[in-house]
Amino acid sequence: PAYANGRVFAVAGAQSATAMFGFDAASGSQLFKTPMSSQWESYLAPTVFNGNVYTNGGSYGGLYSFSAAAGTQNYFTELNQHDGWTPAFDSQNMYTYMAGQLRVHNPLTGAVSATIEDPLYTFNGYTANVAPVVGGGGIVYAGNLNNPTTNSILAFDTINKSVRWSASGGFAGNPAYADGYLFAANNATGKMEVRRESDGVIDWSWASPESDSTFSSDVLVTKNLVFVSASTMTYAIDRTTHATVWRYQGAGKLALSANGVLYIKAPSRIFAINLH
Repeated sequence: PAYANGRVFAVAGAQSATAMFGFDAASGSQLFKTPMSSQWESYLAPTVFNGNVYTNGGSYGGLYSFSAAAGTQNYFTELNQHDGWTPAFDSQNMYTYMAGQLRVHNPLTGAVSATIEDPLYTFNGYTANVAPVVGGGGIVYAGNLNNPTTNSILAFDTINKSVRWSASGGFAGNPAYADGYLFAANNATGKMEVRRESDGVIDWSWASPESDSTFSSDVLVTKNLVFVSASTMTYAIDRTTHATVWRYQGAGKLALSANGVLYIKAPSRIFAINLH
């Protein structure tokens, strides 16, 4: 699920009965349930931006936009028949990545204004399992993380409509961006790599312990720490010293609340760590 302004949003259902749900975060009461078409799809957390909530969907693939307040549908834009993705935003544009294409959209209408091809893409199923990451200066990061043979992250230059650089490896999940650097966990090297936005060169890296060497999560970045999960542990890494500050016996998908609580969703339980 996704959270914004006291509300929780999630997509759930089956082929003939899928909906965008809105809940009150404090009470759990259902605020709306808006039907949408689908074809047995998988979903990432919806993206909430400027009072609207966005998700993949459609019988043959596409992008939905709903009002986050009322749950009413704003529009549906037909795209590739791929699922398991969600859009990203900057102050002007919306971005989607699937089927080897990064698209630039008008967020108010969903219309596509530009398409940049991923030259490294090869098909490996219809579930993308990736969300674009917005960098600086018109750079947007995405890649074919779903295919182990062509696993890669690319820096798409949305101003020049080209690929600035690419990095191949075994990236376990979505990277994170901060202050001109991309943070990505690479299972091909066993390291959390920090690459320069300008040219993709690794500025520094952190190696996971040999006893816990397989990354399993997206990367989270704060002002002073980097969080990443491996097979059994979640690690907090100092951005200045590059050393492990602390670790926790629990691994899985990561989320960080505005109140400074780190959530770790393991296969059968959820951990909540007060970072303050």
